[in-house]
Amino acid sequence: MTIDELSARLERVEGQNQRLRAGGVALAVLLAAGVAMGQAAPAQKVVRAERWEVVDGEGTVRAKCYVTSEGALSLELSDKSGKRRGMFGVNNDGFPFMVFQDPEGQPVAALHTGAGGLTAFGLTADGGKGGVLLGNSSDGSREMVFMGSGGKPQIKFTVGADGNPEIGMWDKDGAALLRVPPK
Repeated sequence: MTIDELSARLERVEGQNQRLRAGGVALAVLLAAGVAMGQAAPAQKVVRAERWEVVDGEGTVRAKCYVTSEGALSLELSDKSGKRRGMFGVNNDGFPFMVFQDPEGQPVAALHTGAGGLTAFGLTADGGKGGVLLGNSSDGSREMVFMGSGGKPQIKFTVGADGNPEIGMWDKDGAALLRVPPK
């Protein structure tokens, strides 16, 4: 074997050695990454926070959930401009509620519950001054009230706790027009 042949062979062996070293380094990096990923903390199944917010792609808060300083739980839902349009929750006495609002923030529908079977459902108009209220009182009576735009009752149907019905009608100024049975 000549010196030229030996030189050529040595160059080939050195090239192979360099490629083996590069492959070994790449393999070591891959193994280290695999070990590191295998040791990552397991995924959390519960997120705990005192308050959380959901934002859209523009960064506008669209939902938030929190507990008030009085102990009520509230979930607020907002439109794309960030104005609150709905609220659901449990008040600090433990009774659920929900409220829907128009773009100006005025309530348009609400459902509230309370102690002793108290339940109220309302649909409002005219900035909350007019609308219909339907409810069960804690004394066992039931009412349906139609409110005028001035915020005063105009027609009221009641079934008292004793089972006796009553009907009342008032004009826009609140003057009685009809009471059955008369009082």
